[in-house]
Amino acid sequence: MQSKKIILLIVLGIAAIISLTRGIFVSSGKKMPIQPGIESSKNNLSISGVRRGASKFTSWYRNPFVPKAKEVKVELRIVLNGIVWDANKPVAMINDKVLGMGESLNDKITVVQIKPDRVILNNGESDFELKLGQSVSQP
Repeated sequence: MQSKKIILLIVLGIAAIISLTRGIFVSSGKKMPIQPGIESSKNNLSISGVRRGASKFTSWYRNPFVPKAKEVKVELRIVLNGIVWDANKPVAMINDKVLGMGESLNDKITVVQIKPDRVILNNGESDFELKLGQSVSQP
């Protein structure tokens, strides 16, 4: 009976020493492998090169309590404010921005031609005409 108690105390003492040394290594920032083939780090656990904790499903990272954003279509209002006519280099003021031929209002709307009373624009699909004082909505 006495020898069983001594063996139990020795086993518990060894377990306590292992636990303390493991705690010292982990708190000091040194990596100590848990088992052969398994590496540990602060954020993930990798087993022979396979990253754990990450998913190929990106929608899983979405907060379920925040509703999904709805796609909103914004219309661009185009207003021809004025034209400075010159036979060599005409200039048009569209949405308070001075543009010459070939320049673009945004990535989609491009000035094709400037005439004394109107401007011809291209929205990437077709040409349309804009007269002085006229405004047009473009998606």
